[in-house]
Amino acid sequence: MSTEPTDSTAIRKCAVHALVDARSVCARCGAFMCEVCERISDGATTCASCLNRNENQPPSREAMTALIVALLMPFGLVPGLIGGMLGRHELSRIKRGESPKSGEGYARLALWLGVVAVVGLLALIAWTIDEYYKPVKHY
Repeated sequence: MSTEPTDSTAIRKCAVHALVDARSVCARCGAFMCEVCERISDGATTCASCLNRNENQPPSREAMTALIVALLMPFGLVPGLIGGMLGRHELSRIKRGESPKSGEGYARLALWLGVVAVVGLLALIAWTIDEYYKPVKHY
């Protein structure tokens, strides 16, 4: 999506400064913006209110859920795996601007706990295979 105004938006005015011609369009809400109002965040042009809305929110429920599920890993590797997958999904939502950036730390921690769970699961499988194929000692 181009942030440069097209012929149809060339006569549009900034949503905040009504006397100034719009230079671009907010990628999130579609508001017209002048050069002063334009903000670039993660490669997307957004208005100041969308940028503030995304940065000043508490972590999303999904980010918190991912971390809580991942922290249940000591009770079994499956919660760690699920928490890691939820954390990865939430990181992609944060990157797309669909979730608040304040949840990024929670989602990253959940993802890394998921990685630990995968490593633990692989180690468990390797140990099981090693035990199964050990030669039997006859006395």
